Amino acid sequence: MAKFFIPKIEFNPNDIDSDIILDSTTITANSSTSRIEVGMRITSSNFPSDTLVVGVTASEIEVSNGATENGSAVTVGFTEFIDFELPPKGDTFGESLRHVGTTNTSKSGLTFSFTDYIDKTFKITFSHMTQEIKEKLEDFLVTWAFFGKEFNYFFDQDDDLTKILTEINARSKRNSFKVVSRRGDGLNFSWVTTLNFRTFS
Repeated sequence: MAKFFIPKIEFNPNDIDSDIILDSTTITANSSTSRIEVGMRITSSNFPSDTLVVGVTASEIEVSNGATENGSAVTVGFTEFIDFELPPKGDTFGESLRHVGTTNTSKSGLTFSFTDYIDKTFKITFSHMTQEIKEKLEDFLVTWAFFGKEFNYFFDQDDDLTKILTEINARSKRNSFKVVSRRGDGLNFSWVTTLNFRTFS
């Protein structure tokens, strides 16, 4: 049976120096919690993978699952995220390559070209998004991606090995969201948009 890859995006990562207690859902923060928000996901191994932030104060972070170990002054990672529900349209692993480099000419007239990096771009169409995912994607674009900030794109949300560090290609700044259909209840709409990503190697 063919496997359909459903992607996810993680952005705005934050690491907090913390004290944690086995099975406790309260994290004692030893550094500022000002960038931690309700709804963020924990990315470190000292909590279950589906753990979310449910409350934040200046010194404590309340989360949805208990810690899997005791720890003093340990690093706990947090990130904002978008989990898509369906695979995107098109070839999700297709990409175009462009060598970016410098060219130097010696005094004798010989020309030397050096590749600084390979610019990879790929275009993905996200279709039949719920209103909730559409709004999260819009917020991600206008508060993070359109400022040129990097983020992690996972071709398969269940496989961390499919993660690549990515940014939005300038062409995506002209993207739009379109209504494509009503969902099953006849009241809620589905949305579609196409984004251009670029990554480096």
